[in-house]
Amino acid sequence: MHTISIDDFDDFLTEKLIRNCDSYRENQKAWDSSTGSGTVNEMPIRPGLNLLIEKFDFNEPVAASMEVQASPIEIFFCISGKLEGQAREIGKKLTIDAGNASFFLAPKLECATVISADEPLKLITIRFSPEVLCAEVKGLTQVIPRQITDSQNLTDETSIISNIPMTSDMKMAIIQILGCPYTDAFRRVYLESKAIELIVLYFAALQHAQGDFRFNAPTFTPSEIAKIHEARTILGMDFENPPHLNELARQVGMNKDKLNQGFHKVFGTSVFGCFRQQKMEEAKKLLESKEMNVTEVAYTVGYSQPGTFSRAFKQYFGISPKAYHRRVSAEL
Repeated sequence: MHTISIDDFDDFLTEKLIRNCDSYRENQKAWDSSTGSGTVNEMPIRPGLNLLIEKFDFNEPVAASMEVQASPIEIFFCISGKLEGQAREIGKKLTIDAGNASFFLAPKLECATVISADEPLKLITIRFSPEVLCAEVKGLTQVIPRQITDSQNLTDETSIISNIPMTSDMKMAIIQILGCPYTDAFRRVYLESKAIELIVLYFAALQHAQGDFRFNAPTFTPSEIAKIHEARTILGMDFENPPHLNELARQVGMNKDKLNQGFHKVFGTSVFGCFRQQKMEEAKKLLESKEMNVTEVAYTVGYSQPGTFSRAFKQYFGISPKAYHRRVSAEL
């Protein structure tokens, strides 16, 4: 494992090399100093597609330079921590923060950034060369912005600086990446599928957020939209005994497949993903109320085993329910 000093940190952060690899070798780097510590595990999934798991933990805020360029492209999925910067050339703010996915596309520029020391900066980063990836992954050009595959004509006006909330499906893919059960070639194939899944999920959410949802998805009448919202309300009424998808569809008078498609359209996730999100958000509210301990909250939101609840909560929010309960209690 190669160790780098804090003096090399800027170069470490802004390294943009995509290696062509004949075999799967993970490239691990670490540094440790009086300023803080960090690790990066870079996985060359295929030529033109790299996956990185990054963690930076500082004792005090750190200023660093960040380079944005047209290729390779990076999407940052932030598990915890915060990084902020200003791209003066295009007059836009760059933000990477917990629970959000960030994407920057601009003519080559550098910006000054500050990394918060409040909590470790933990990232899943996908770095890809659009020309290579789009050539190998059929149909990917249908879900990514045109500027990505036409970077030669990229201007300040067509730059994309985006920071959107991670959907439940994105969070689940990240959990699966961090918990990958395979090794060697099986690990590479598994991580490749998850990296491509995250790319598609991100740009689908981005298009939806920008009102430019270009998929050939079914249309929904106002009445059906109302039924989809009704289904979501029903899901949140009984966390211990939720209805199965078929029963939920019957209750609101919709086909189960179209109901699930409707959840993706309206809420950006599946029926199951939405239910999981509701449980976690309700658990967070209950912990913030300080009226229940962690075990009581677990039972209230439908978990028979507090340990299972604790793992699910930490995977969703990046902090254990016990630690979160202590944090909100200390804010009294």
